[in-house]
Amino acid sequence: MYDNIYIYFDTNAIETRVGKKLFVSQIRLSRLYYEIEKLIKDLQLEKQVHICIPEVAWLEMLEHMKMCYKSEKQSMMEKISEIKKLFGDLVDIDIQFALAEEESSYNSFIKKLESEMLEDSKFLAEIIPFPKDKRTMQVLFEKATQSISPFTKARKGKKEYSDAGFKDALIFETMVHHTKNGMGILATEDIDYEGVFKCAQIDNFRCIETVEELKTILLENYNIMDTRYLESQIQENEYLFERILEESGIGVQCNYIYEGMEEIRETDMGQEFILKLRVNGIIQSFEVVYDIGANELVSAGLKED
Repeated sequence: MYDNIYIYFDTNAIETRVGKKLFVSQIRLSRLYYEIEKLIKDLQLEKQVHICIPEVAWLEMLEHMKMCYKSEKQSMMEKISEIKKLFGDLVDIDIQFALAEEESSYNSFIKKLESEMLEDSKFLAEIIPFPKDKRTMQVLFEKATQSISPFTKARKGKKEYSDAGFKDALIFETMVHHTKNGMGILATEDIDYEGVFKCAQIDNFRCIETVEELKTILLENYNIMDTRYLESQIQENEYLFERILEESGIGVQCNYIYEGMEEIRETDMGQEFILKLRVNGIIQSFEVVYDIGANELVSAGLKED
């Protein structure tokens, strides 16, 4: 068991895109990031599980935003120019950008967005600087010149022996330096990292692509009964409560308040428990079988005295 777990994000796991394009008016992180943040809160592991964004991944995401802003702005102006030529006096298009024409104005805008996000107390992640000591630079140089993983050679459009490998190596070294005696988990779509961890003979590093993979690791490491997570998902699930009331013959035309759960146990059908709701001022107990994985109510009924 590890006392502390550090969750890191590759660039492809932290930024969110619409198709191949990034949002340029705000820093929007991926759905996976917010799912992981919510999972940690639900399991009440904020003190043991640390969300870490490697500095190189964070900077790359911001650079992608700058590139997207520049290319999409140019594309928009070219499209407008084309439309004006086609329609002539039949169309009147006038677009004004909120920022000045200079590239530095958008860079300043990005810095402002960055400061606001990092200073927000609700933002749980910490930006982890990559190590800049002489030894680490020497290790990176040797890996790059000898094509040691994660520096790889190009094959049919896959990652090349270039800055892509250098970025991956910096993320790897960031994890090594920052994780210390805990477990390091990297959220990434890049399967090459598994090989990197294996080659480096590092047993305390893992890769994940989904929040469910992380949930399994956390529950096993901290020996947490799934009941804590189950209750966090149940207590504000109004749709489920209404389904239970309907299945029990009470109907949803009533006032109800969640009062608690007890006698929680795992069965072949799903999670079985007693749910207590205050219905029209009176506490009622319901026998419930719920499949949390499928988010499906299996059965429900009033508990007999």
